[in-house]
Amino acid sequence: MSELENIKNRIQNRRSNSKDVNVDVVEIEKKYTKASKLYKVSMLVLVLMALFLAIGVYAKKDENGKFLKNTFGINVNFASFNKTMNKLINFRVVENVTSTDAPVSNVPNYVHMGNDMYVNGSSEVKSIDDGVVTYIYGDETGYLVIVENDSGFRSVYSKMSDVSVAVNDRIYFDSVIGVVEEQVQIIFSKDNEKITYEQVLELL
Repeated sequence: MSELENIKNRIQNRRSNSKDVNVDVVEIEKKYTKASKLYKVSMLVLVLMALFLAIGVYAKKDENGKFLKNTFGINVNFASFNKTMNKLINFRVVENVTSTDAPVSNVPNYVHMGNDMYVNGSSEVKSIDDGVVTYIYGDETGYLVIVENDSGFRSVYSKMSDVSVAVNDRIYFDSVIGVVEEQVQIIFSKDNEKITYEQVLELL
């Protein structure tokens, strides 16, 4: 084999090796690009899940958007959002109540203590039915909230230390109306006549 042919062979071998290297580089770049895209998509999903969870927690803690209303002037109500989420999840945690009386309702778990006073194992006073807040009053004895319920009766919640609703707010079953130190007074009426909690349960 002549010297010229040797030189040609060496040149061809170098070109062939160079092509192989280029192919390897392209394959590596493809794999890296796919991994990078998968990582970005995964991170985006995690961020969205964390954001949704944060909104869910805030909506549960401040159902009537009191913080947003007072701080930013944004009027937002999460009651319908919470109701929808409750239906989707279909799960509620009801705290146990220590009492000699049997609970007259299990959700929310109000227990009648006598003289229209109730406890539910929590400091949160929760709505018994869907309805509209029609009146709020507060003095040294506490706050009073009147709700016209969709089931045709009126609920008067009183002796609360703070309220979480405003007049004309649309509230739903299990919505937080306010907070109480120990017991909340609830008076129910229908057609301007007082009714018992047991009668209320029959209307729901």
